[in-house]
Amino acid sequence: MRVARASATAQVVNGKIYVLGGCKDRRSADWGEVFDPKTQTWAALTVSEPMPDEEDPDTRPRMSLIHGSVVIEDKIYVIDFWNRTFFYSLSQCKWGRGSPARLESHSLNRRGWCVVDNVLYSVGNDGCIHWCEPHELDRCAGLGINWTELLCHPMKQLQNKLLRSRVAHYGGKMARVWEKTTRNFTKCLEDILPGAKLASSGHNVVVFWKELLPEKSVRIWCAEYSFISSKWGLIYGVLECSNAILTLDPILDRSKVLYSISVDV
Repeated sequence: MRVARASATAQVVNGKIYVLGGCKDRRSADWGEVFDPKTQTWAALTVSEPMPDEEDPDTRPRMSLIHGSVVIEDKIYVIDFWNRTFFYSLSQCKWGRGSPARLESHSLNRRGWCVVDNVLYSVGNDGCIHWCEPHELDRCAGLGINWTELLCHPMKQLQNKLLRSRVAHYGGKMARVWEKTTRNFTKCLEDILPGAKLASSGHNVVVFWKELLPEKSVRIWCAEYSFISSKWGLIYGVLECSNAILTLDPILDRSKVLYSISVDV
């Protein structure tokens, strides 16, 4: 790769792999790069015009803090730590500004963004899975993204499991860690928000989370959900399956699911 990156996000579009974030953001030319499997070469992300250099830091992404991305039509949206969205337009070869962050508490930070059947999903550190229309990612949608919580009894059960997953690495000492990280902004905060991984799998969503066992080992769980839309515009989650897929004994240092991908076999 052209630029050293850590915890970058990647998407496949038209057979090419676009890698974004995980780097210092001094030059917009370094914000992303693209790999062509046919030629086995990396290239800089083509930028026809740089984003305006305004004083307001809310006008450009912090590429060192990008934690997710989704592809909608010809745009690759990136999401930063504060749930602000920016996009790279493949057709226009330039960066643009999406929705700003809503004035929400830290308990509503969200991760694991994915698109299924033209609906956007994410999981929050409150243990809930939320959805919204993709157009909410654009600036014209107003002040922030209007998320709606998925409904049904299995989702409430999953919420409790995802909440407990957050403290798996800290032995129940969540309050002390949270107090420390909110006073001093550190990367430790990233590890406790929200403690689960969300990914698309065909027309469904797959959720990964971890469970701390009494014998101080960690078990990784996976659940798959399908969705039903109601005539009132609400979406209900339907549990298709839920299984423990891996046990780590002894606990590896701050182990967690980093990436997941759906493949046809």
